[in-house]
Amino acid sequence: MFTQSELVGKTIYSATPSALFLNTKASYASTSFKADGTLTRVSGLPASPLTESGTFSIDNTTGVLTITFDSPTPLKVVKTALAADSYNSFPVKINNTVIEQWFFDQTIGASQALASAQGATIPVTQKILFTQSELLGKTIYSAVPSNIFLVANASYAATTFKADGTLTRVSGLPSSARTDRGTYSIDLTTGVLTITFGSDPPIIVVKTANSDPVLNSNLVTTTVNASTQAEQWFFDQVIGASQALACAQGATIPSTIPVSASAFPFDTGTIWTYKNATSTIVDSVTSSSTPFQVTRTTTNAAGSITEFIYYIDLNGRLYYSNANSVTGSLALPDFQTTAQSASAYTVLGQESITVTAGIFTAWKYTQTDSGGNVKTKWYVPGFGLVRTAESDGSMTDLQTYTIKIRPK
Repeated sequence: MFTQSELVGKTIYSATPSALFLNTKASYASTSFKADGTLTRVSGLPASPLTESGTFSIDNTTGVLTITFDSPTPLKVVKTALAADSYNSFPVKINNTVIEQWFFDQTIGASQALASAQGATIPVTQKILFTQSELLGKTIYSAVPSNIFLVANASYAATTFKADGTLTRVSGLPSSARTDRGTYSIDLTTGVLTITFGSDPPIIVVKTANSDPVLNSNLVTTTVNASTQAEQWFFDQVIGASQALACAQGATIPSTIPVSASAFPFDTGTIWTYKNATSTIVDSVTSSSTPFQVTRTTTNAAGSITEFIYYIDLNGRLYYSNANSVTGSLALPDFQTTAQSASAYTVLGQESITVTAGIFTAWKYTQTDSGGNVKTKWYVPGFGLVRTAESDGSMTDLQTYTIKIRPK
């Protein structure tokens, strides 16, 4: 089956495989698929390029790709192999007659397609390896990409890899969670990941594309016996669950949250919007030079109130107050351990929390104000506050966010 994720935003290189060796008149085509359902194909490469524009769609049930140009007869493209080969390519049939080889490597796909057309040796696509460091101690969120927009009953899985070679996978999230425990290993030569659950056949996982830096994700294939499935794996430890769910739903996948050594890495234009039963609160960074200034506007039935909050980053420790001064400022926890406790706060640990803005892995802590009232907060270092629970049970949740990171 073709999927949106393997085509949209990519250029695919295609050729008719040659039975001749070094056919000097051979040509190939490059087709760029866009998010709006349009495409541009340049055929006759490299000597006689001809550019055409058209549209494409994928049948959600069969996975058949339909391409339409000016001709009234659309092109029906079908994969004729279950999994990509060592060239990261698939053989395809077009209108059940024309046989082509489609190359998905975004770096050397053109060279591969030309070699295929010439009957020459096709260069092998660079192996994209799993590594111990990207898995150990981490939770990876995975989903089968959807070709349908906003699938209501979509689900994703969360797999936690442990240092002793065991793992825990929770599938069917968020509504019908099922937990399985198993083992895993990585072949250090091929970078192939093998997962085993009890006496079940092993699951062979292979990366099929370089990491997407915007999403911090990889496309993979999982193979059990002869059955292969395409999945997208998300490595972001904060919003990976939100990304996987959006992928499964066919919705827009949120970008990964940049990791920064600074306690307050945000640039002007960063905005967090919160809401509770009575008010909407908008926090926006209005000064990105220390002390950093956040303008808070609270709107309720009585009108709007604007106040300023100042953040001071001292050697990676973040202090905040309503005054442009360190004096009297309250230090946020550094969230290095759940044992932290001070007169103002107690860190309770990390947990997954779902709010309107998404699913986050956040640190939970309690904070006691000057009046003795205890608030419970969920905070993501380098991202911001996700939820505040008052002592009376009322909640203020993150609704939307726009994160901009200061240039280094």
